[in-house]
Amino acid sequence: MCFLIGFLLGCAAEHESIGKLSSERQSRAAKYTESETQNVLVFNESSAIVSEPEGSWDLRVSSFEPVQAIYVDKIPMTLAGGSYDFLFKIPYALNSEEKSFTVEVYTTEGVIKREVLLKQKAS
Repeated sequence: MCFLIGFLLGCAAEHESIGKLSSERQSRAAKYTESETQNVLVFNESSAIVSEPEGSWDLRVSSFEPVQAIYVDKIPMTLAGGSYDFLFKIPYALNSEEKSFTVEVYTTEGVIKREVLLKQKAS
């Protein structure tokens, strides 16, 4: 029981520090050149064209710098495993023919933002 409470308090403290970090890092994000942002790769490992209006897609984030936080549409992702390569299953629900997801990756060097677009297959 004590272990569980300690774990939850640790996660809450980590999430709070990431929130403080993000406001500082966001102000520096615009200063990065294209070569600096190439240190982080954000891509869809599934098809960008989906046949169903609801489902999930696979987001891959790979970095040459340690990753501190990843947000998809401002929702924090759980960073389990290594600190350089992550795979997430992201749910989607298309209300129109396409949906854009904003992915923010916070590294020790700054913030990288990318857009990932899903389109519904024409019937």
